[in-house]
Amino acid sequence: MTDLVFKGQNDQVLTNSLKDFIETMYPDLGDCIKLYEDCYTKCIICADGSVLTQLELADSLIEYALLGNFDKAVVVNSYLFGDRKMLHYAILKTMAEVLSNPPKNCKNRSTYLMKDKNTGLVKIGSSSDISVRIQTLSCGNPYLSILAVLDKNIEKELHLKFADKKIKGEFYNLTNEDVSHIIKKYGFTSYVKSII
Repeated sequence: MTDLVFKGQNDQVLTNSLKDFIETMYPDLGDCIKLYEDCYTKCIICADGSVLTQLELADSLIEYALLGNFDKAVVVNSYLFGDRKMLHYAILKTMAEVLSNPPKNCKNRSTYLMKDKNTGLVKIGSSSDISVRIQTLSCGNPYLSILAVLDKNIEKELHLKFADKKIKGEFYNLTNEDVSHIIKKYGFTSYVKSII
């Protein structure tokens, strides 16, 4: 491919980073493109008249960074989107990291039932580390005690099932029979001899 050139007042050969970005992400673009900018936006006008908007370029730039081209992406980002290099770099890097790290598998979460001794309300929650979660909650509210734990994430199912008994957040006005039913039906490990 010959040098890609931004056509305009002073024809300008693209930097290596920008050229690599365009050739990688838009291999069929052609040899001659025009950078258009005004007070509000920048875009690339291709030789065939099609337009790559700033949003399209930003999306492609994130994909480009995900291919392992972070350093080049920062240079391209700075060139296309202005002089706020550190802000753009932080956003670009964060977005690329988020996109490249899939969310944790919900199947690794456990569901727990805790009771507030003062209010009698039952908390239906889930956590990937039950012992840490119980300790954290107990520090915030010393009246919470663990009732039962299930090594499966059915928190949303229980929230939906008892939606009519929801008081606030994850706290529900469950009867002793409700709690006993949940423990038996779903196979929770109970931490109390009897539900009081």
